[in-house]
Amino acid sequence: MTKDNKGVFLFFALFFLLPVFGGCRNDGLISASGNVTLDGVPLQDGMITFLPSGAEGNSASASIADGKYNVRLTPGTMIVRIIAERPYTDEEIKVLRANPMYNNDPLFNPANLKKQIIPVVYNEQSVLKEEIKGTTKSLNFDLKSAEK
Repeated sequence: MTKDNKGVFLFFALFFLLPVFGGCRNDGLISASGNVTLDGVPLQDGMITFLPSGAEGNSASASIADGKYNVRLTPGTMIVRIIAERPYTDEEIKVLRANPMYNNDPLFNPANLKKQIIPVVYNEQSVLKEEIKGTTKSLNFDLKSAEK
């Protein structure tokens, strides 16, 4: 092969093989993104998980930052679980320390404790369901505190 032929060969190889091996995303997944708020305020930090409601499909999770997330999902009906935590306040730690179960425990370290701020109806006992089909989806979740 001459030097000129090598260049032509490389051009055609890249031109035809690059779409086959790189860049093409025909994996059957659907891109989803959206906003997550709690009482109208964007969730600063958290995790969103999509779980198949039946035997078909795969679960997927994504971080929530400044109320936004992006994830790729398998088609089907998904149960959505959202979690977010915050450190315990000094007052809450005092209450925990007053509990006999913790007050003499040398391993009890309140600095490592986090409190779930999302009501259980949006995570462990989620009532959130979404039908994933078609192409890119925008899924927004406006959660309400149990206390309001």
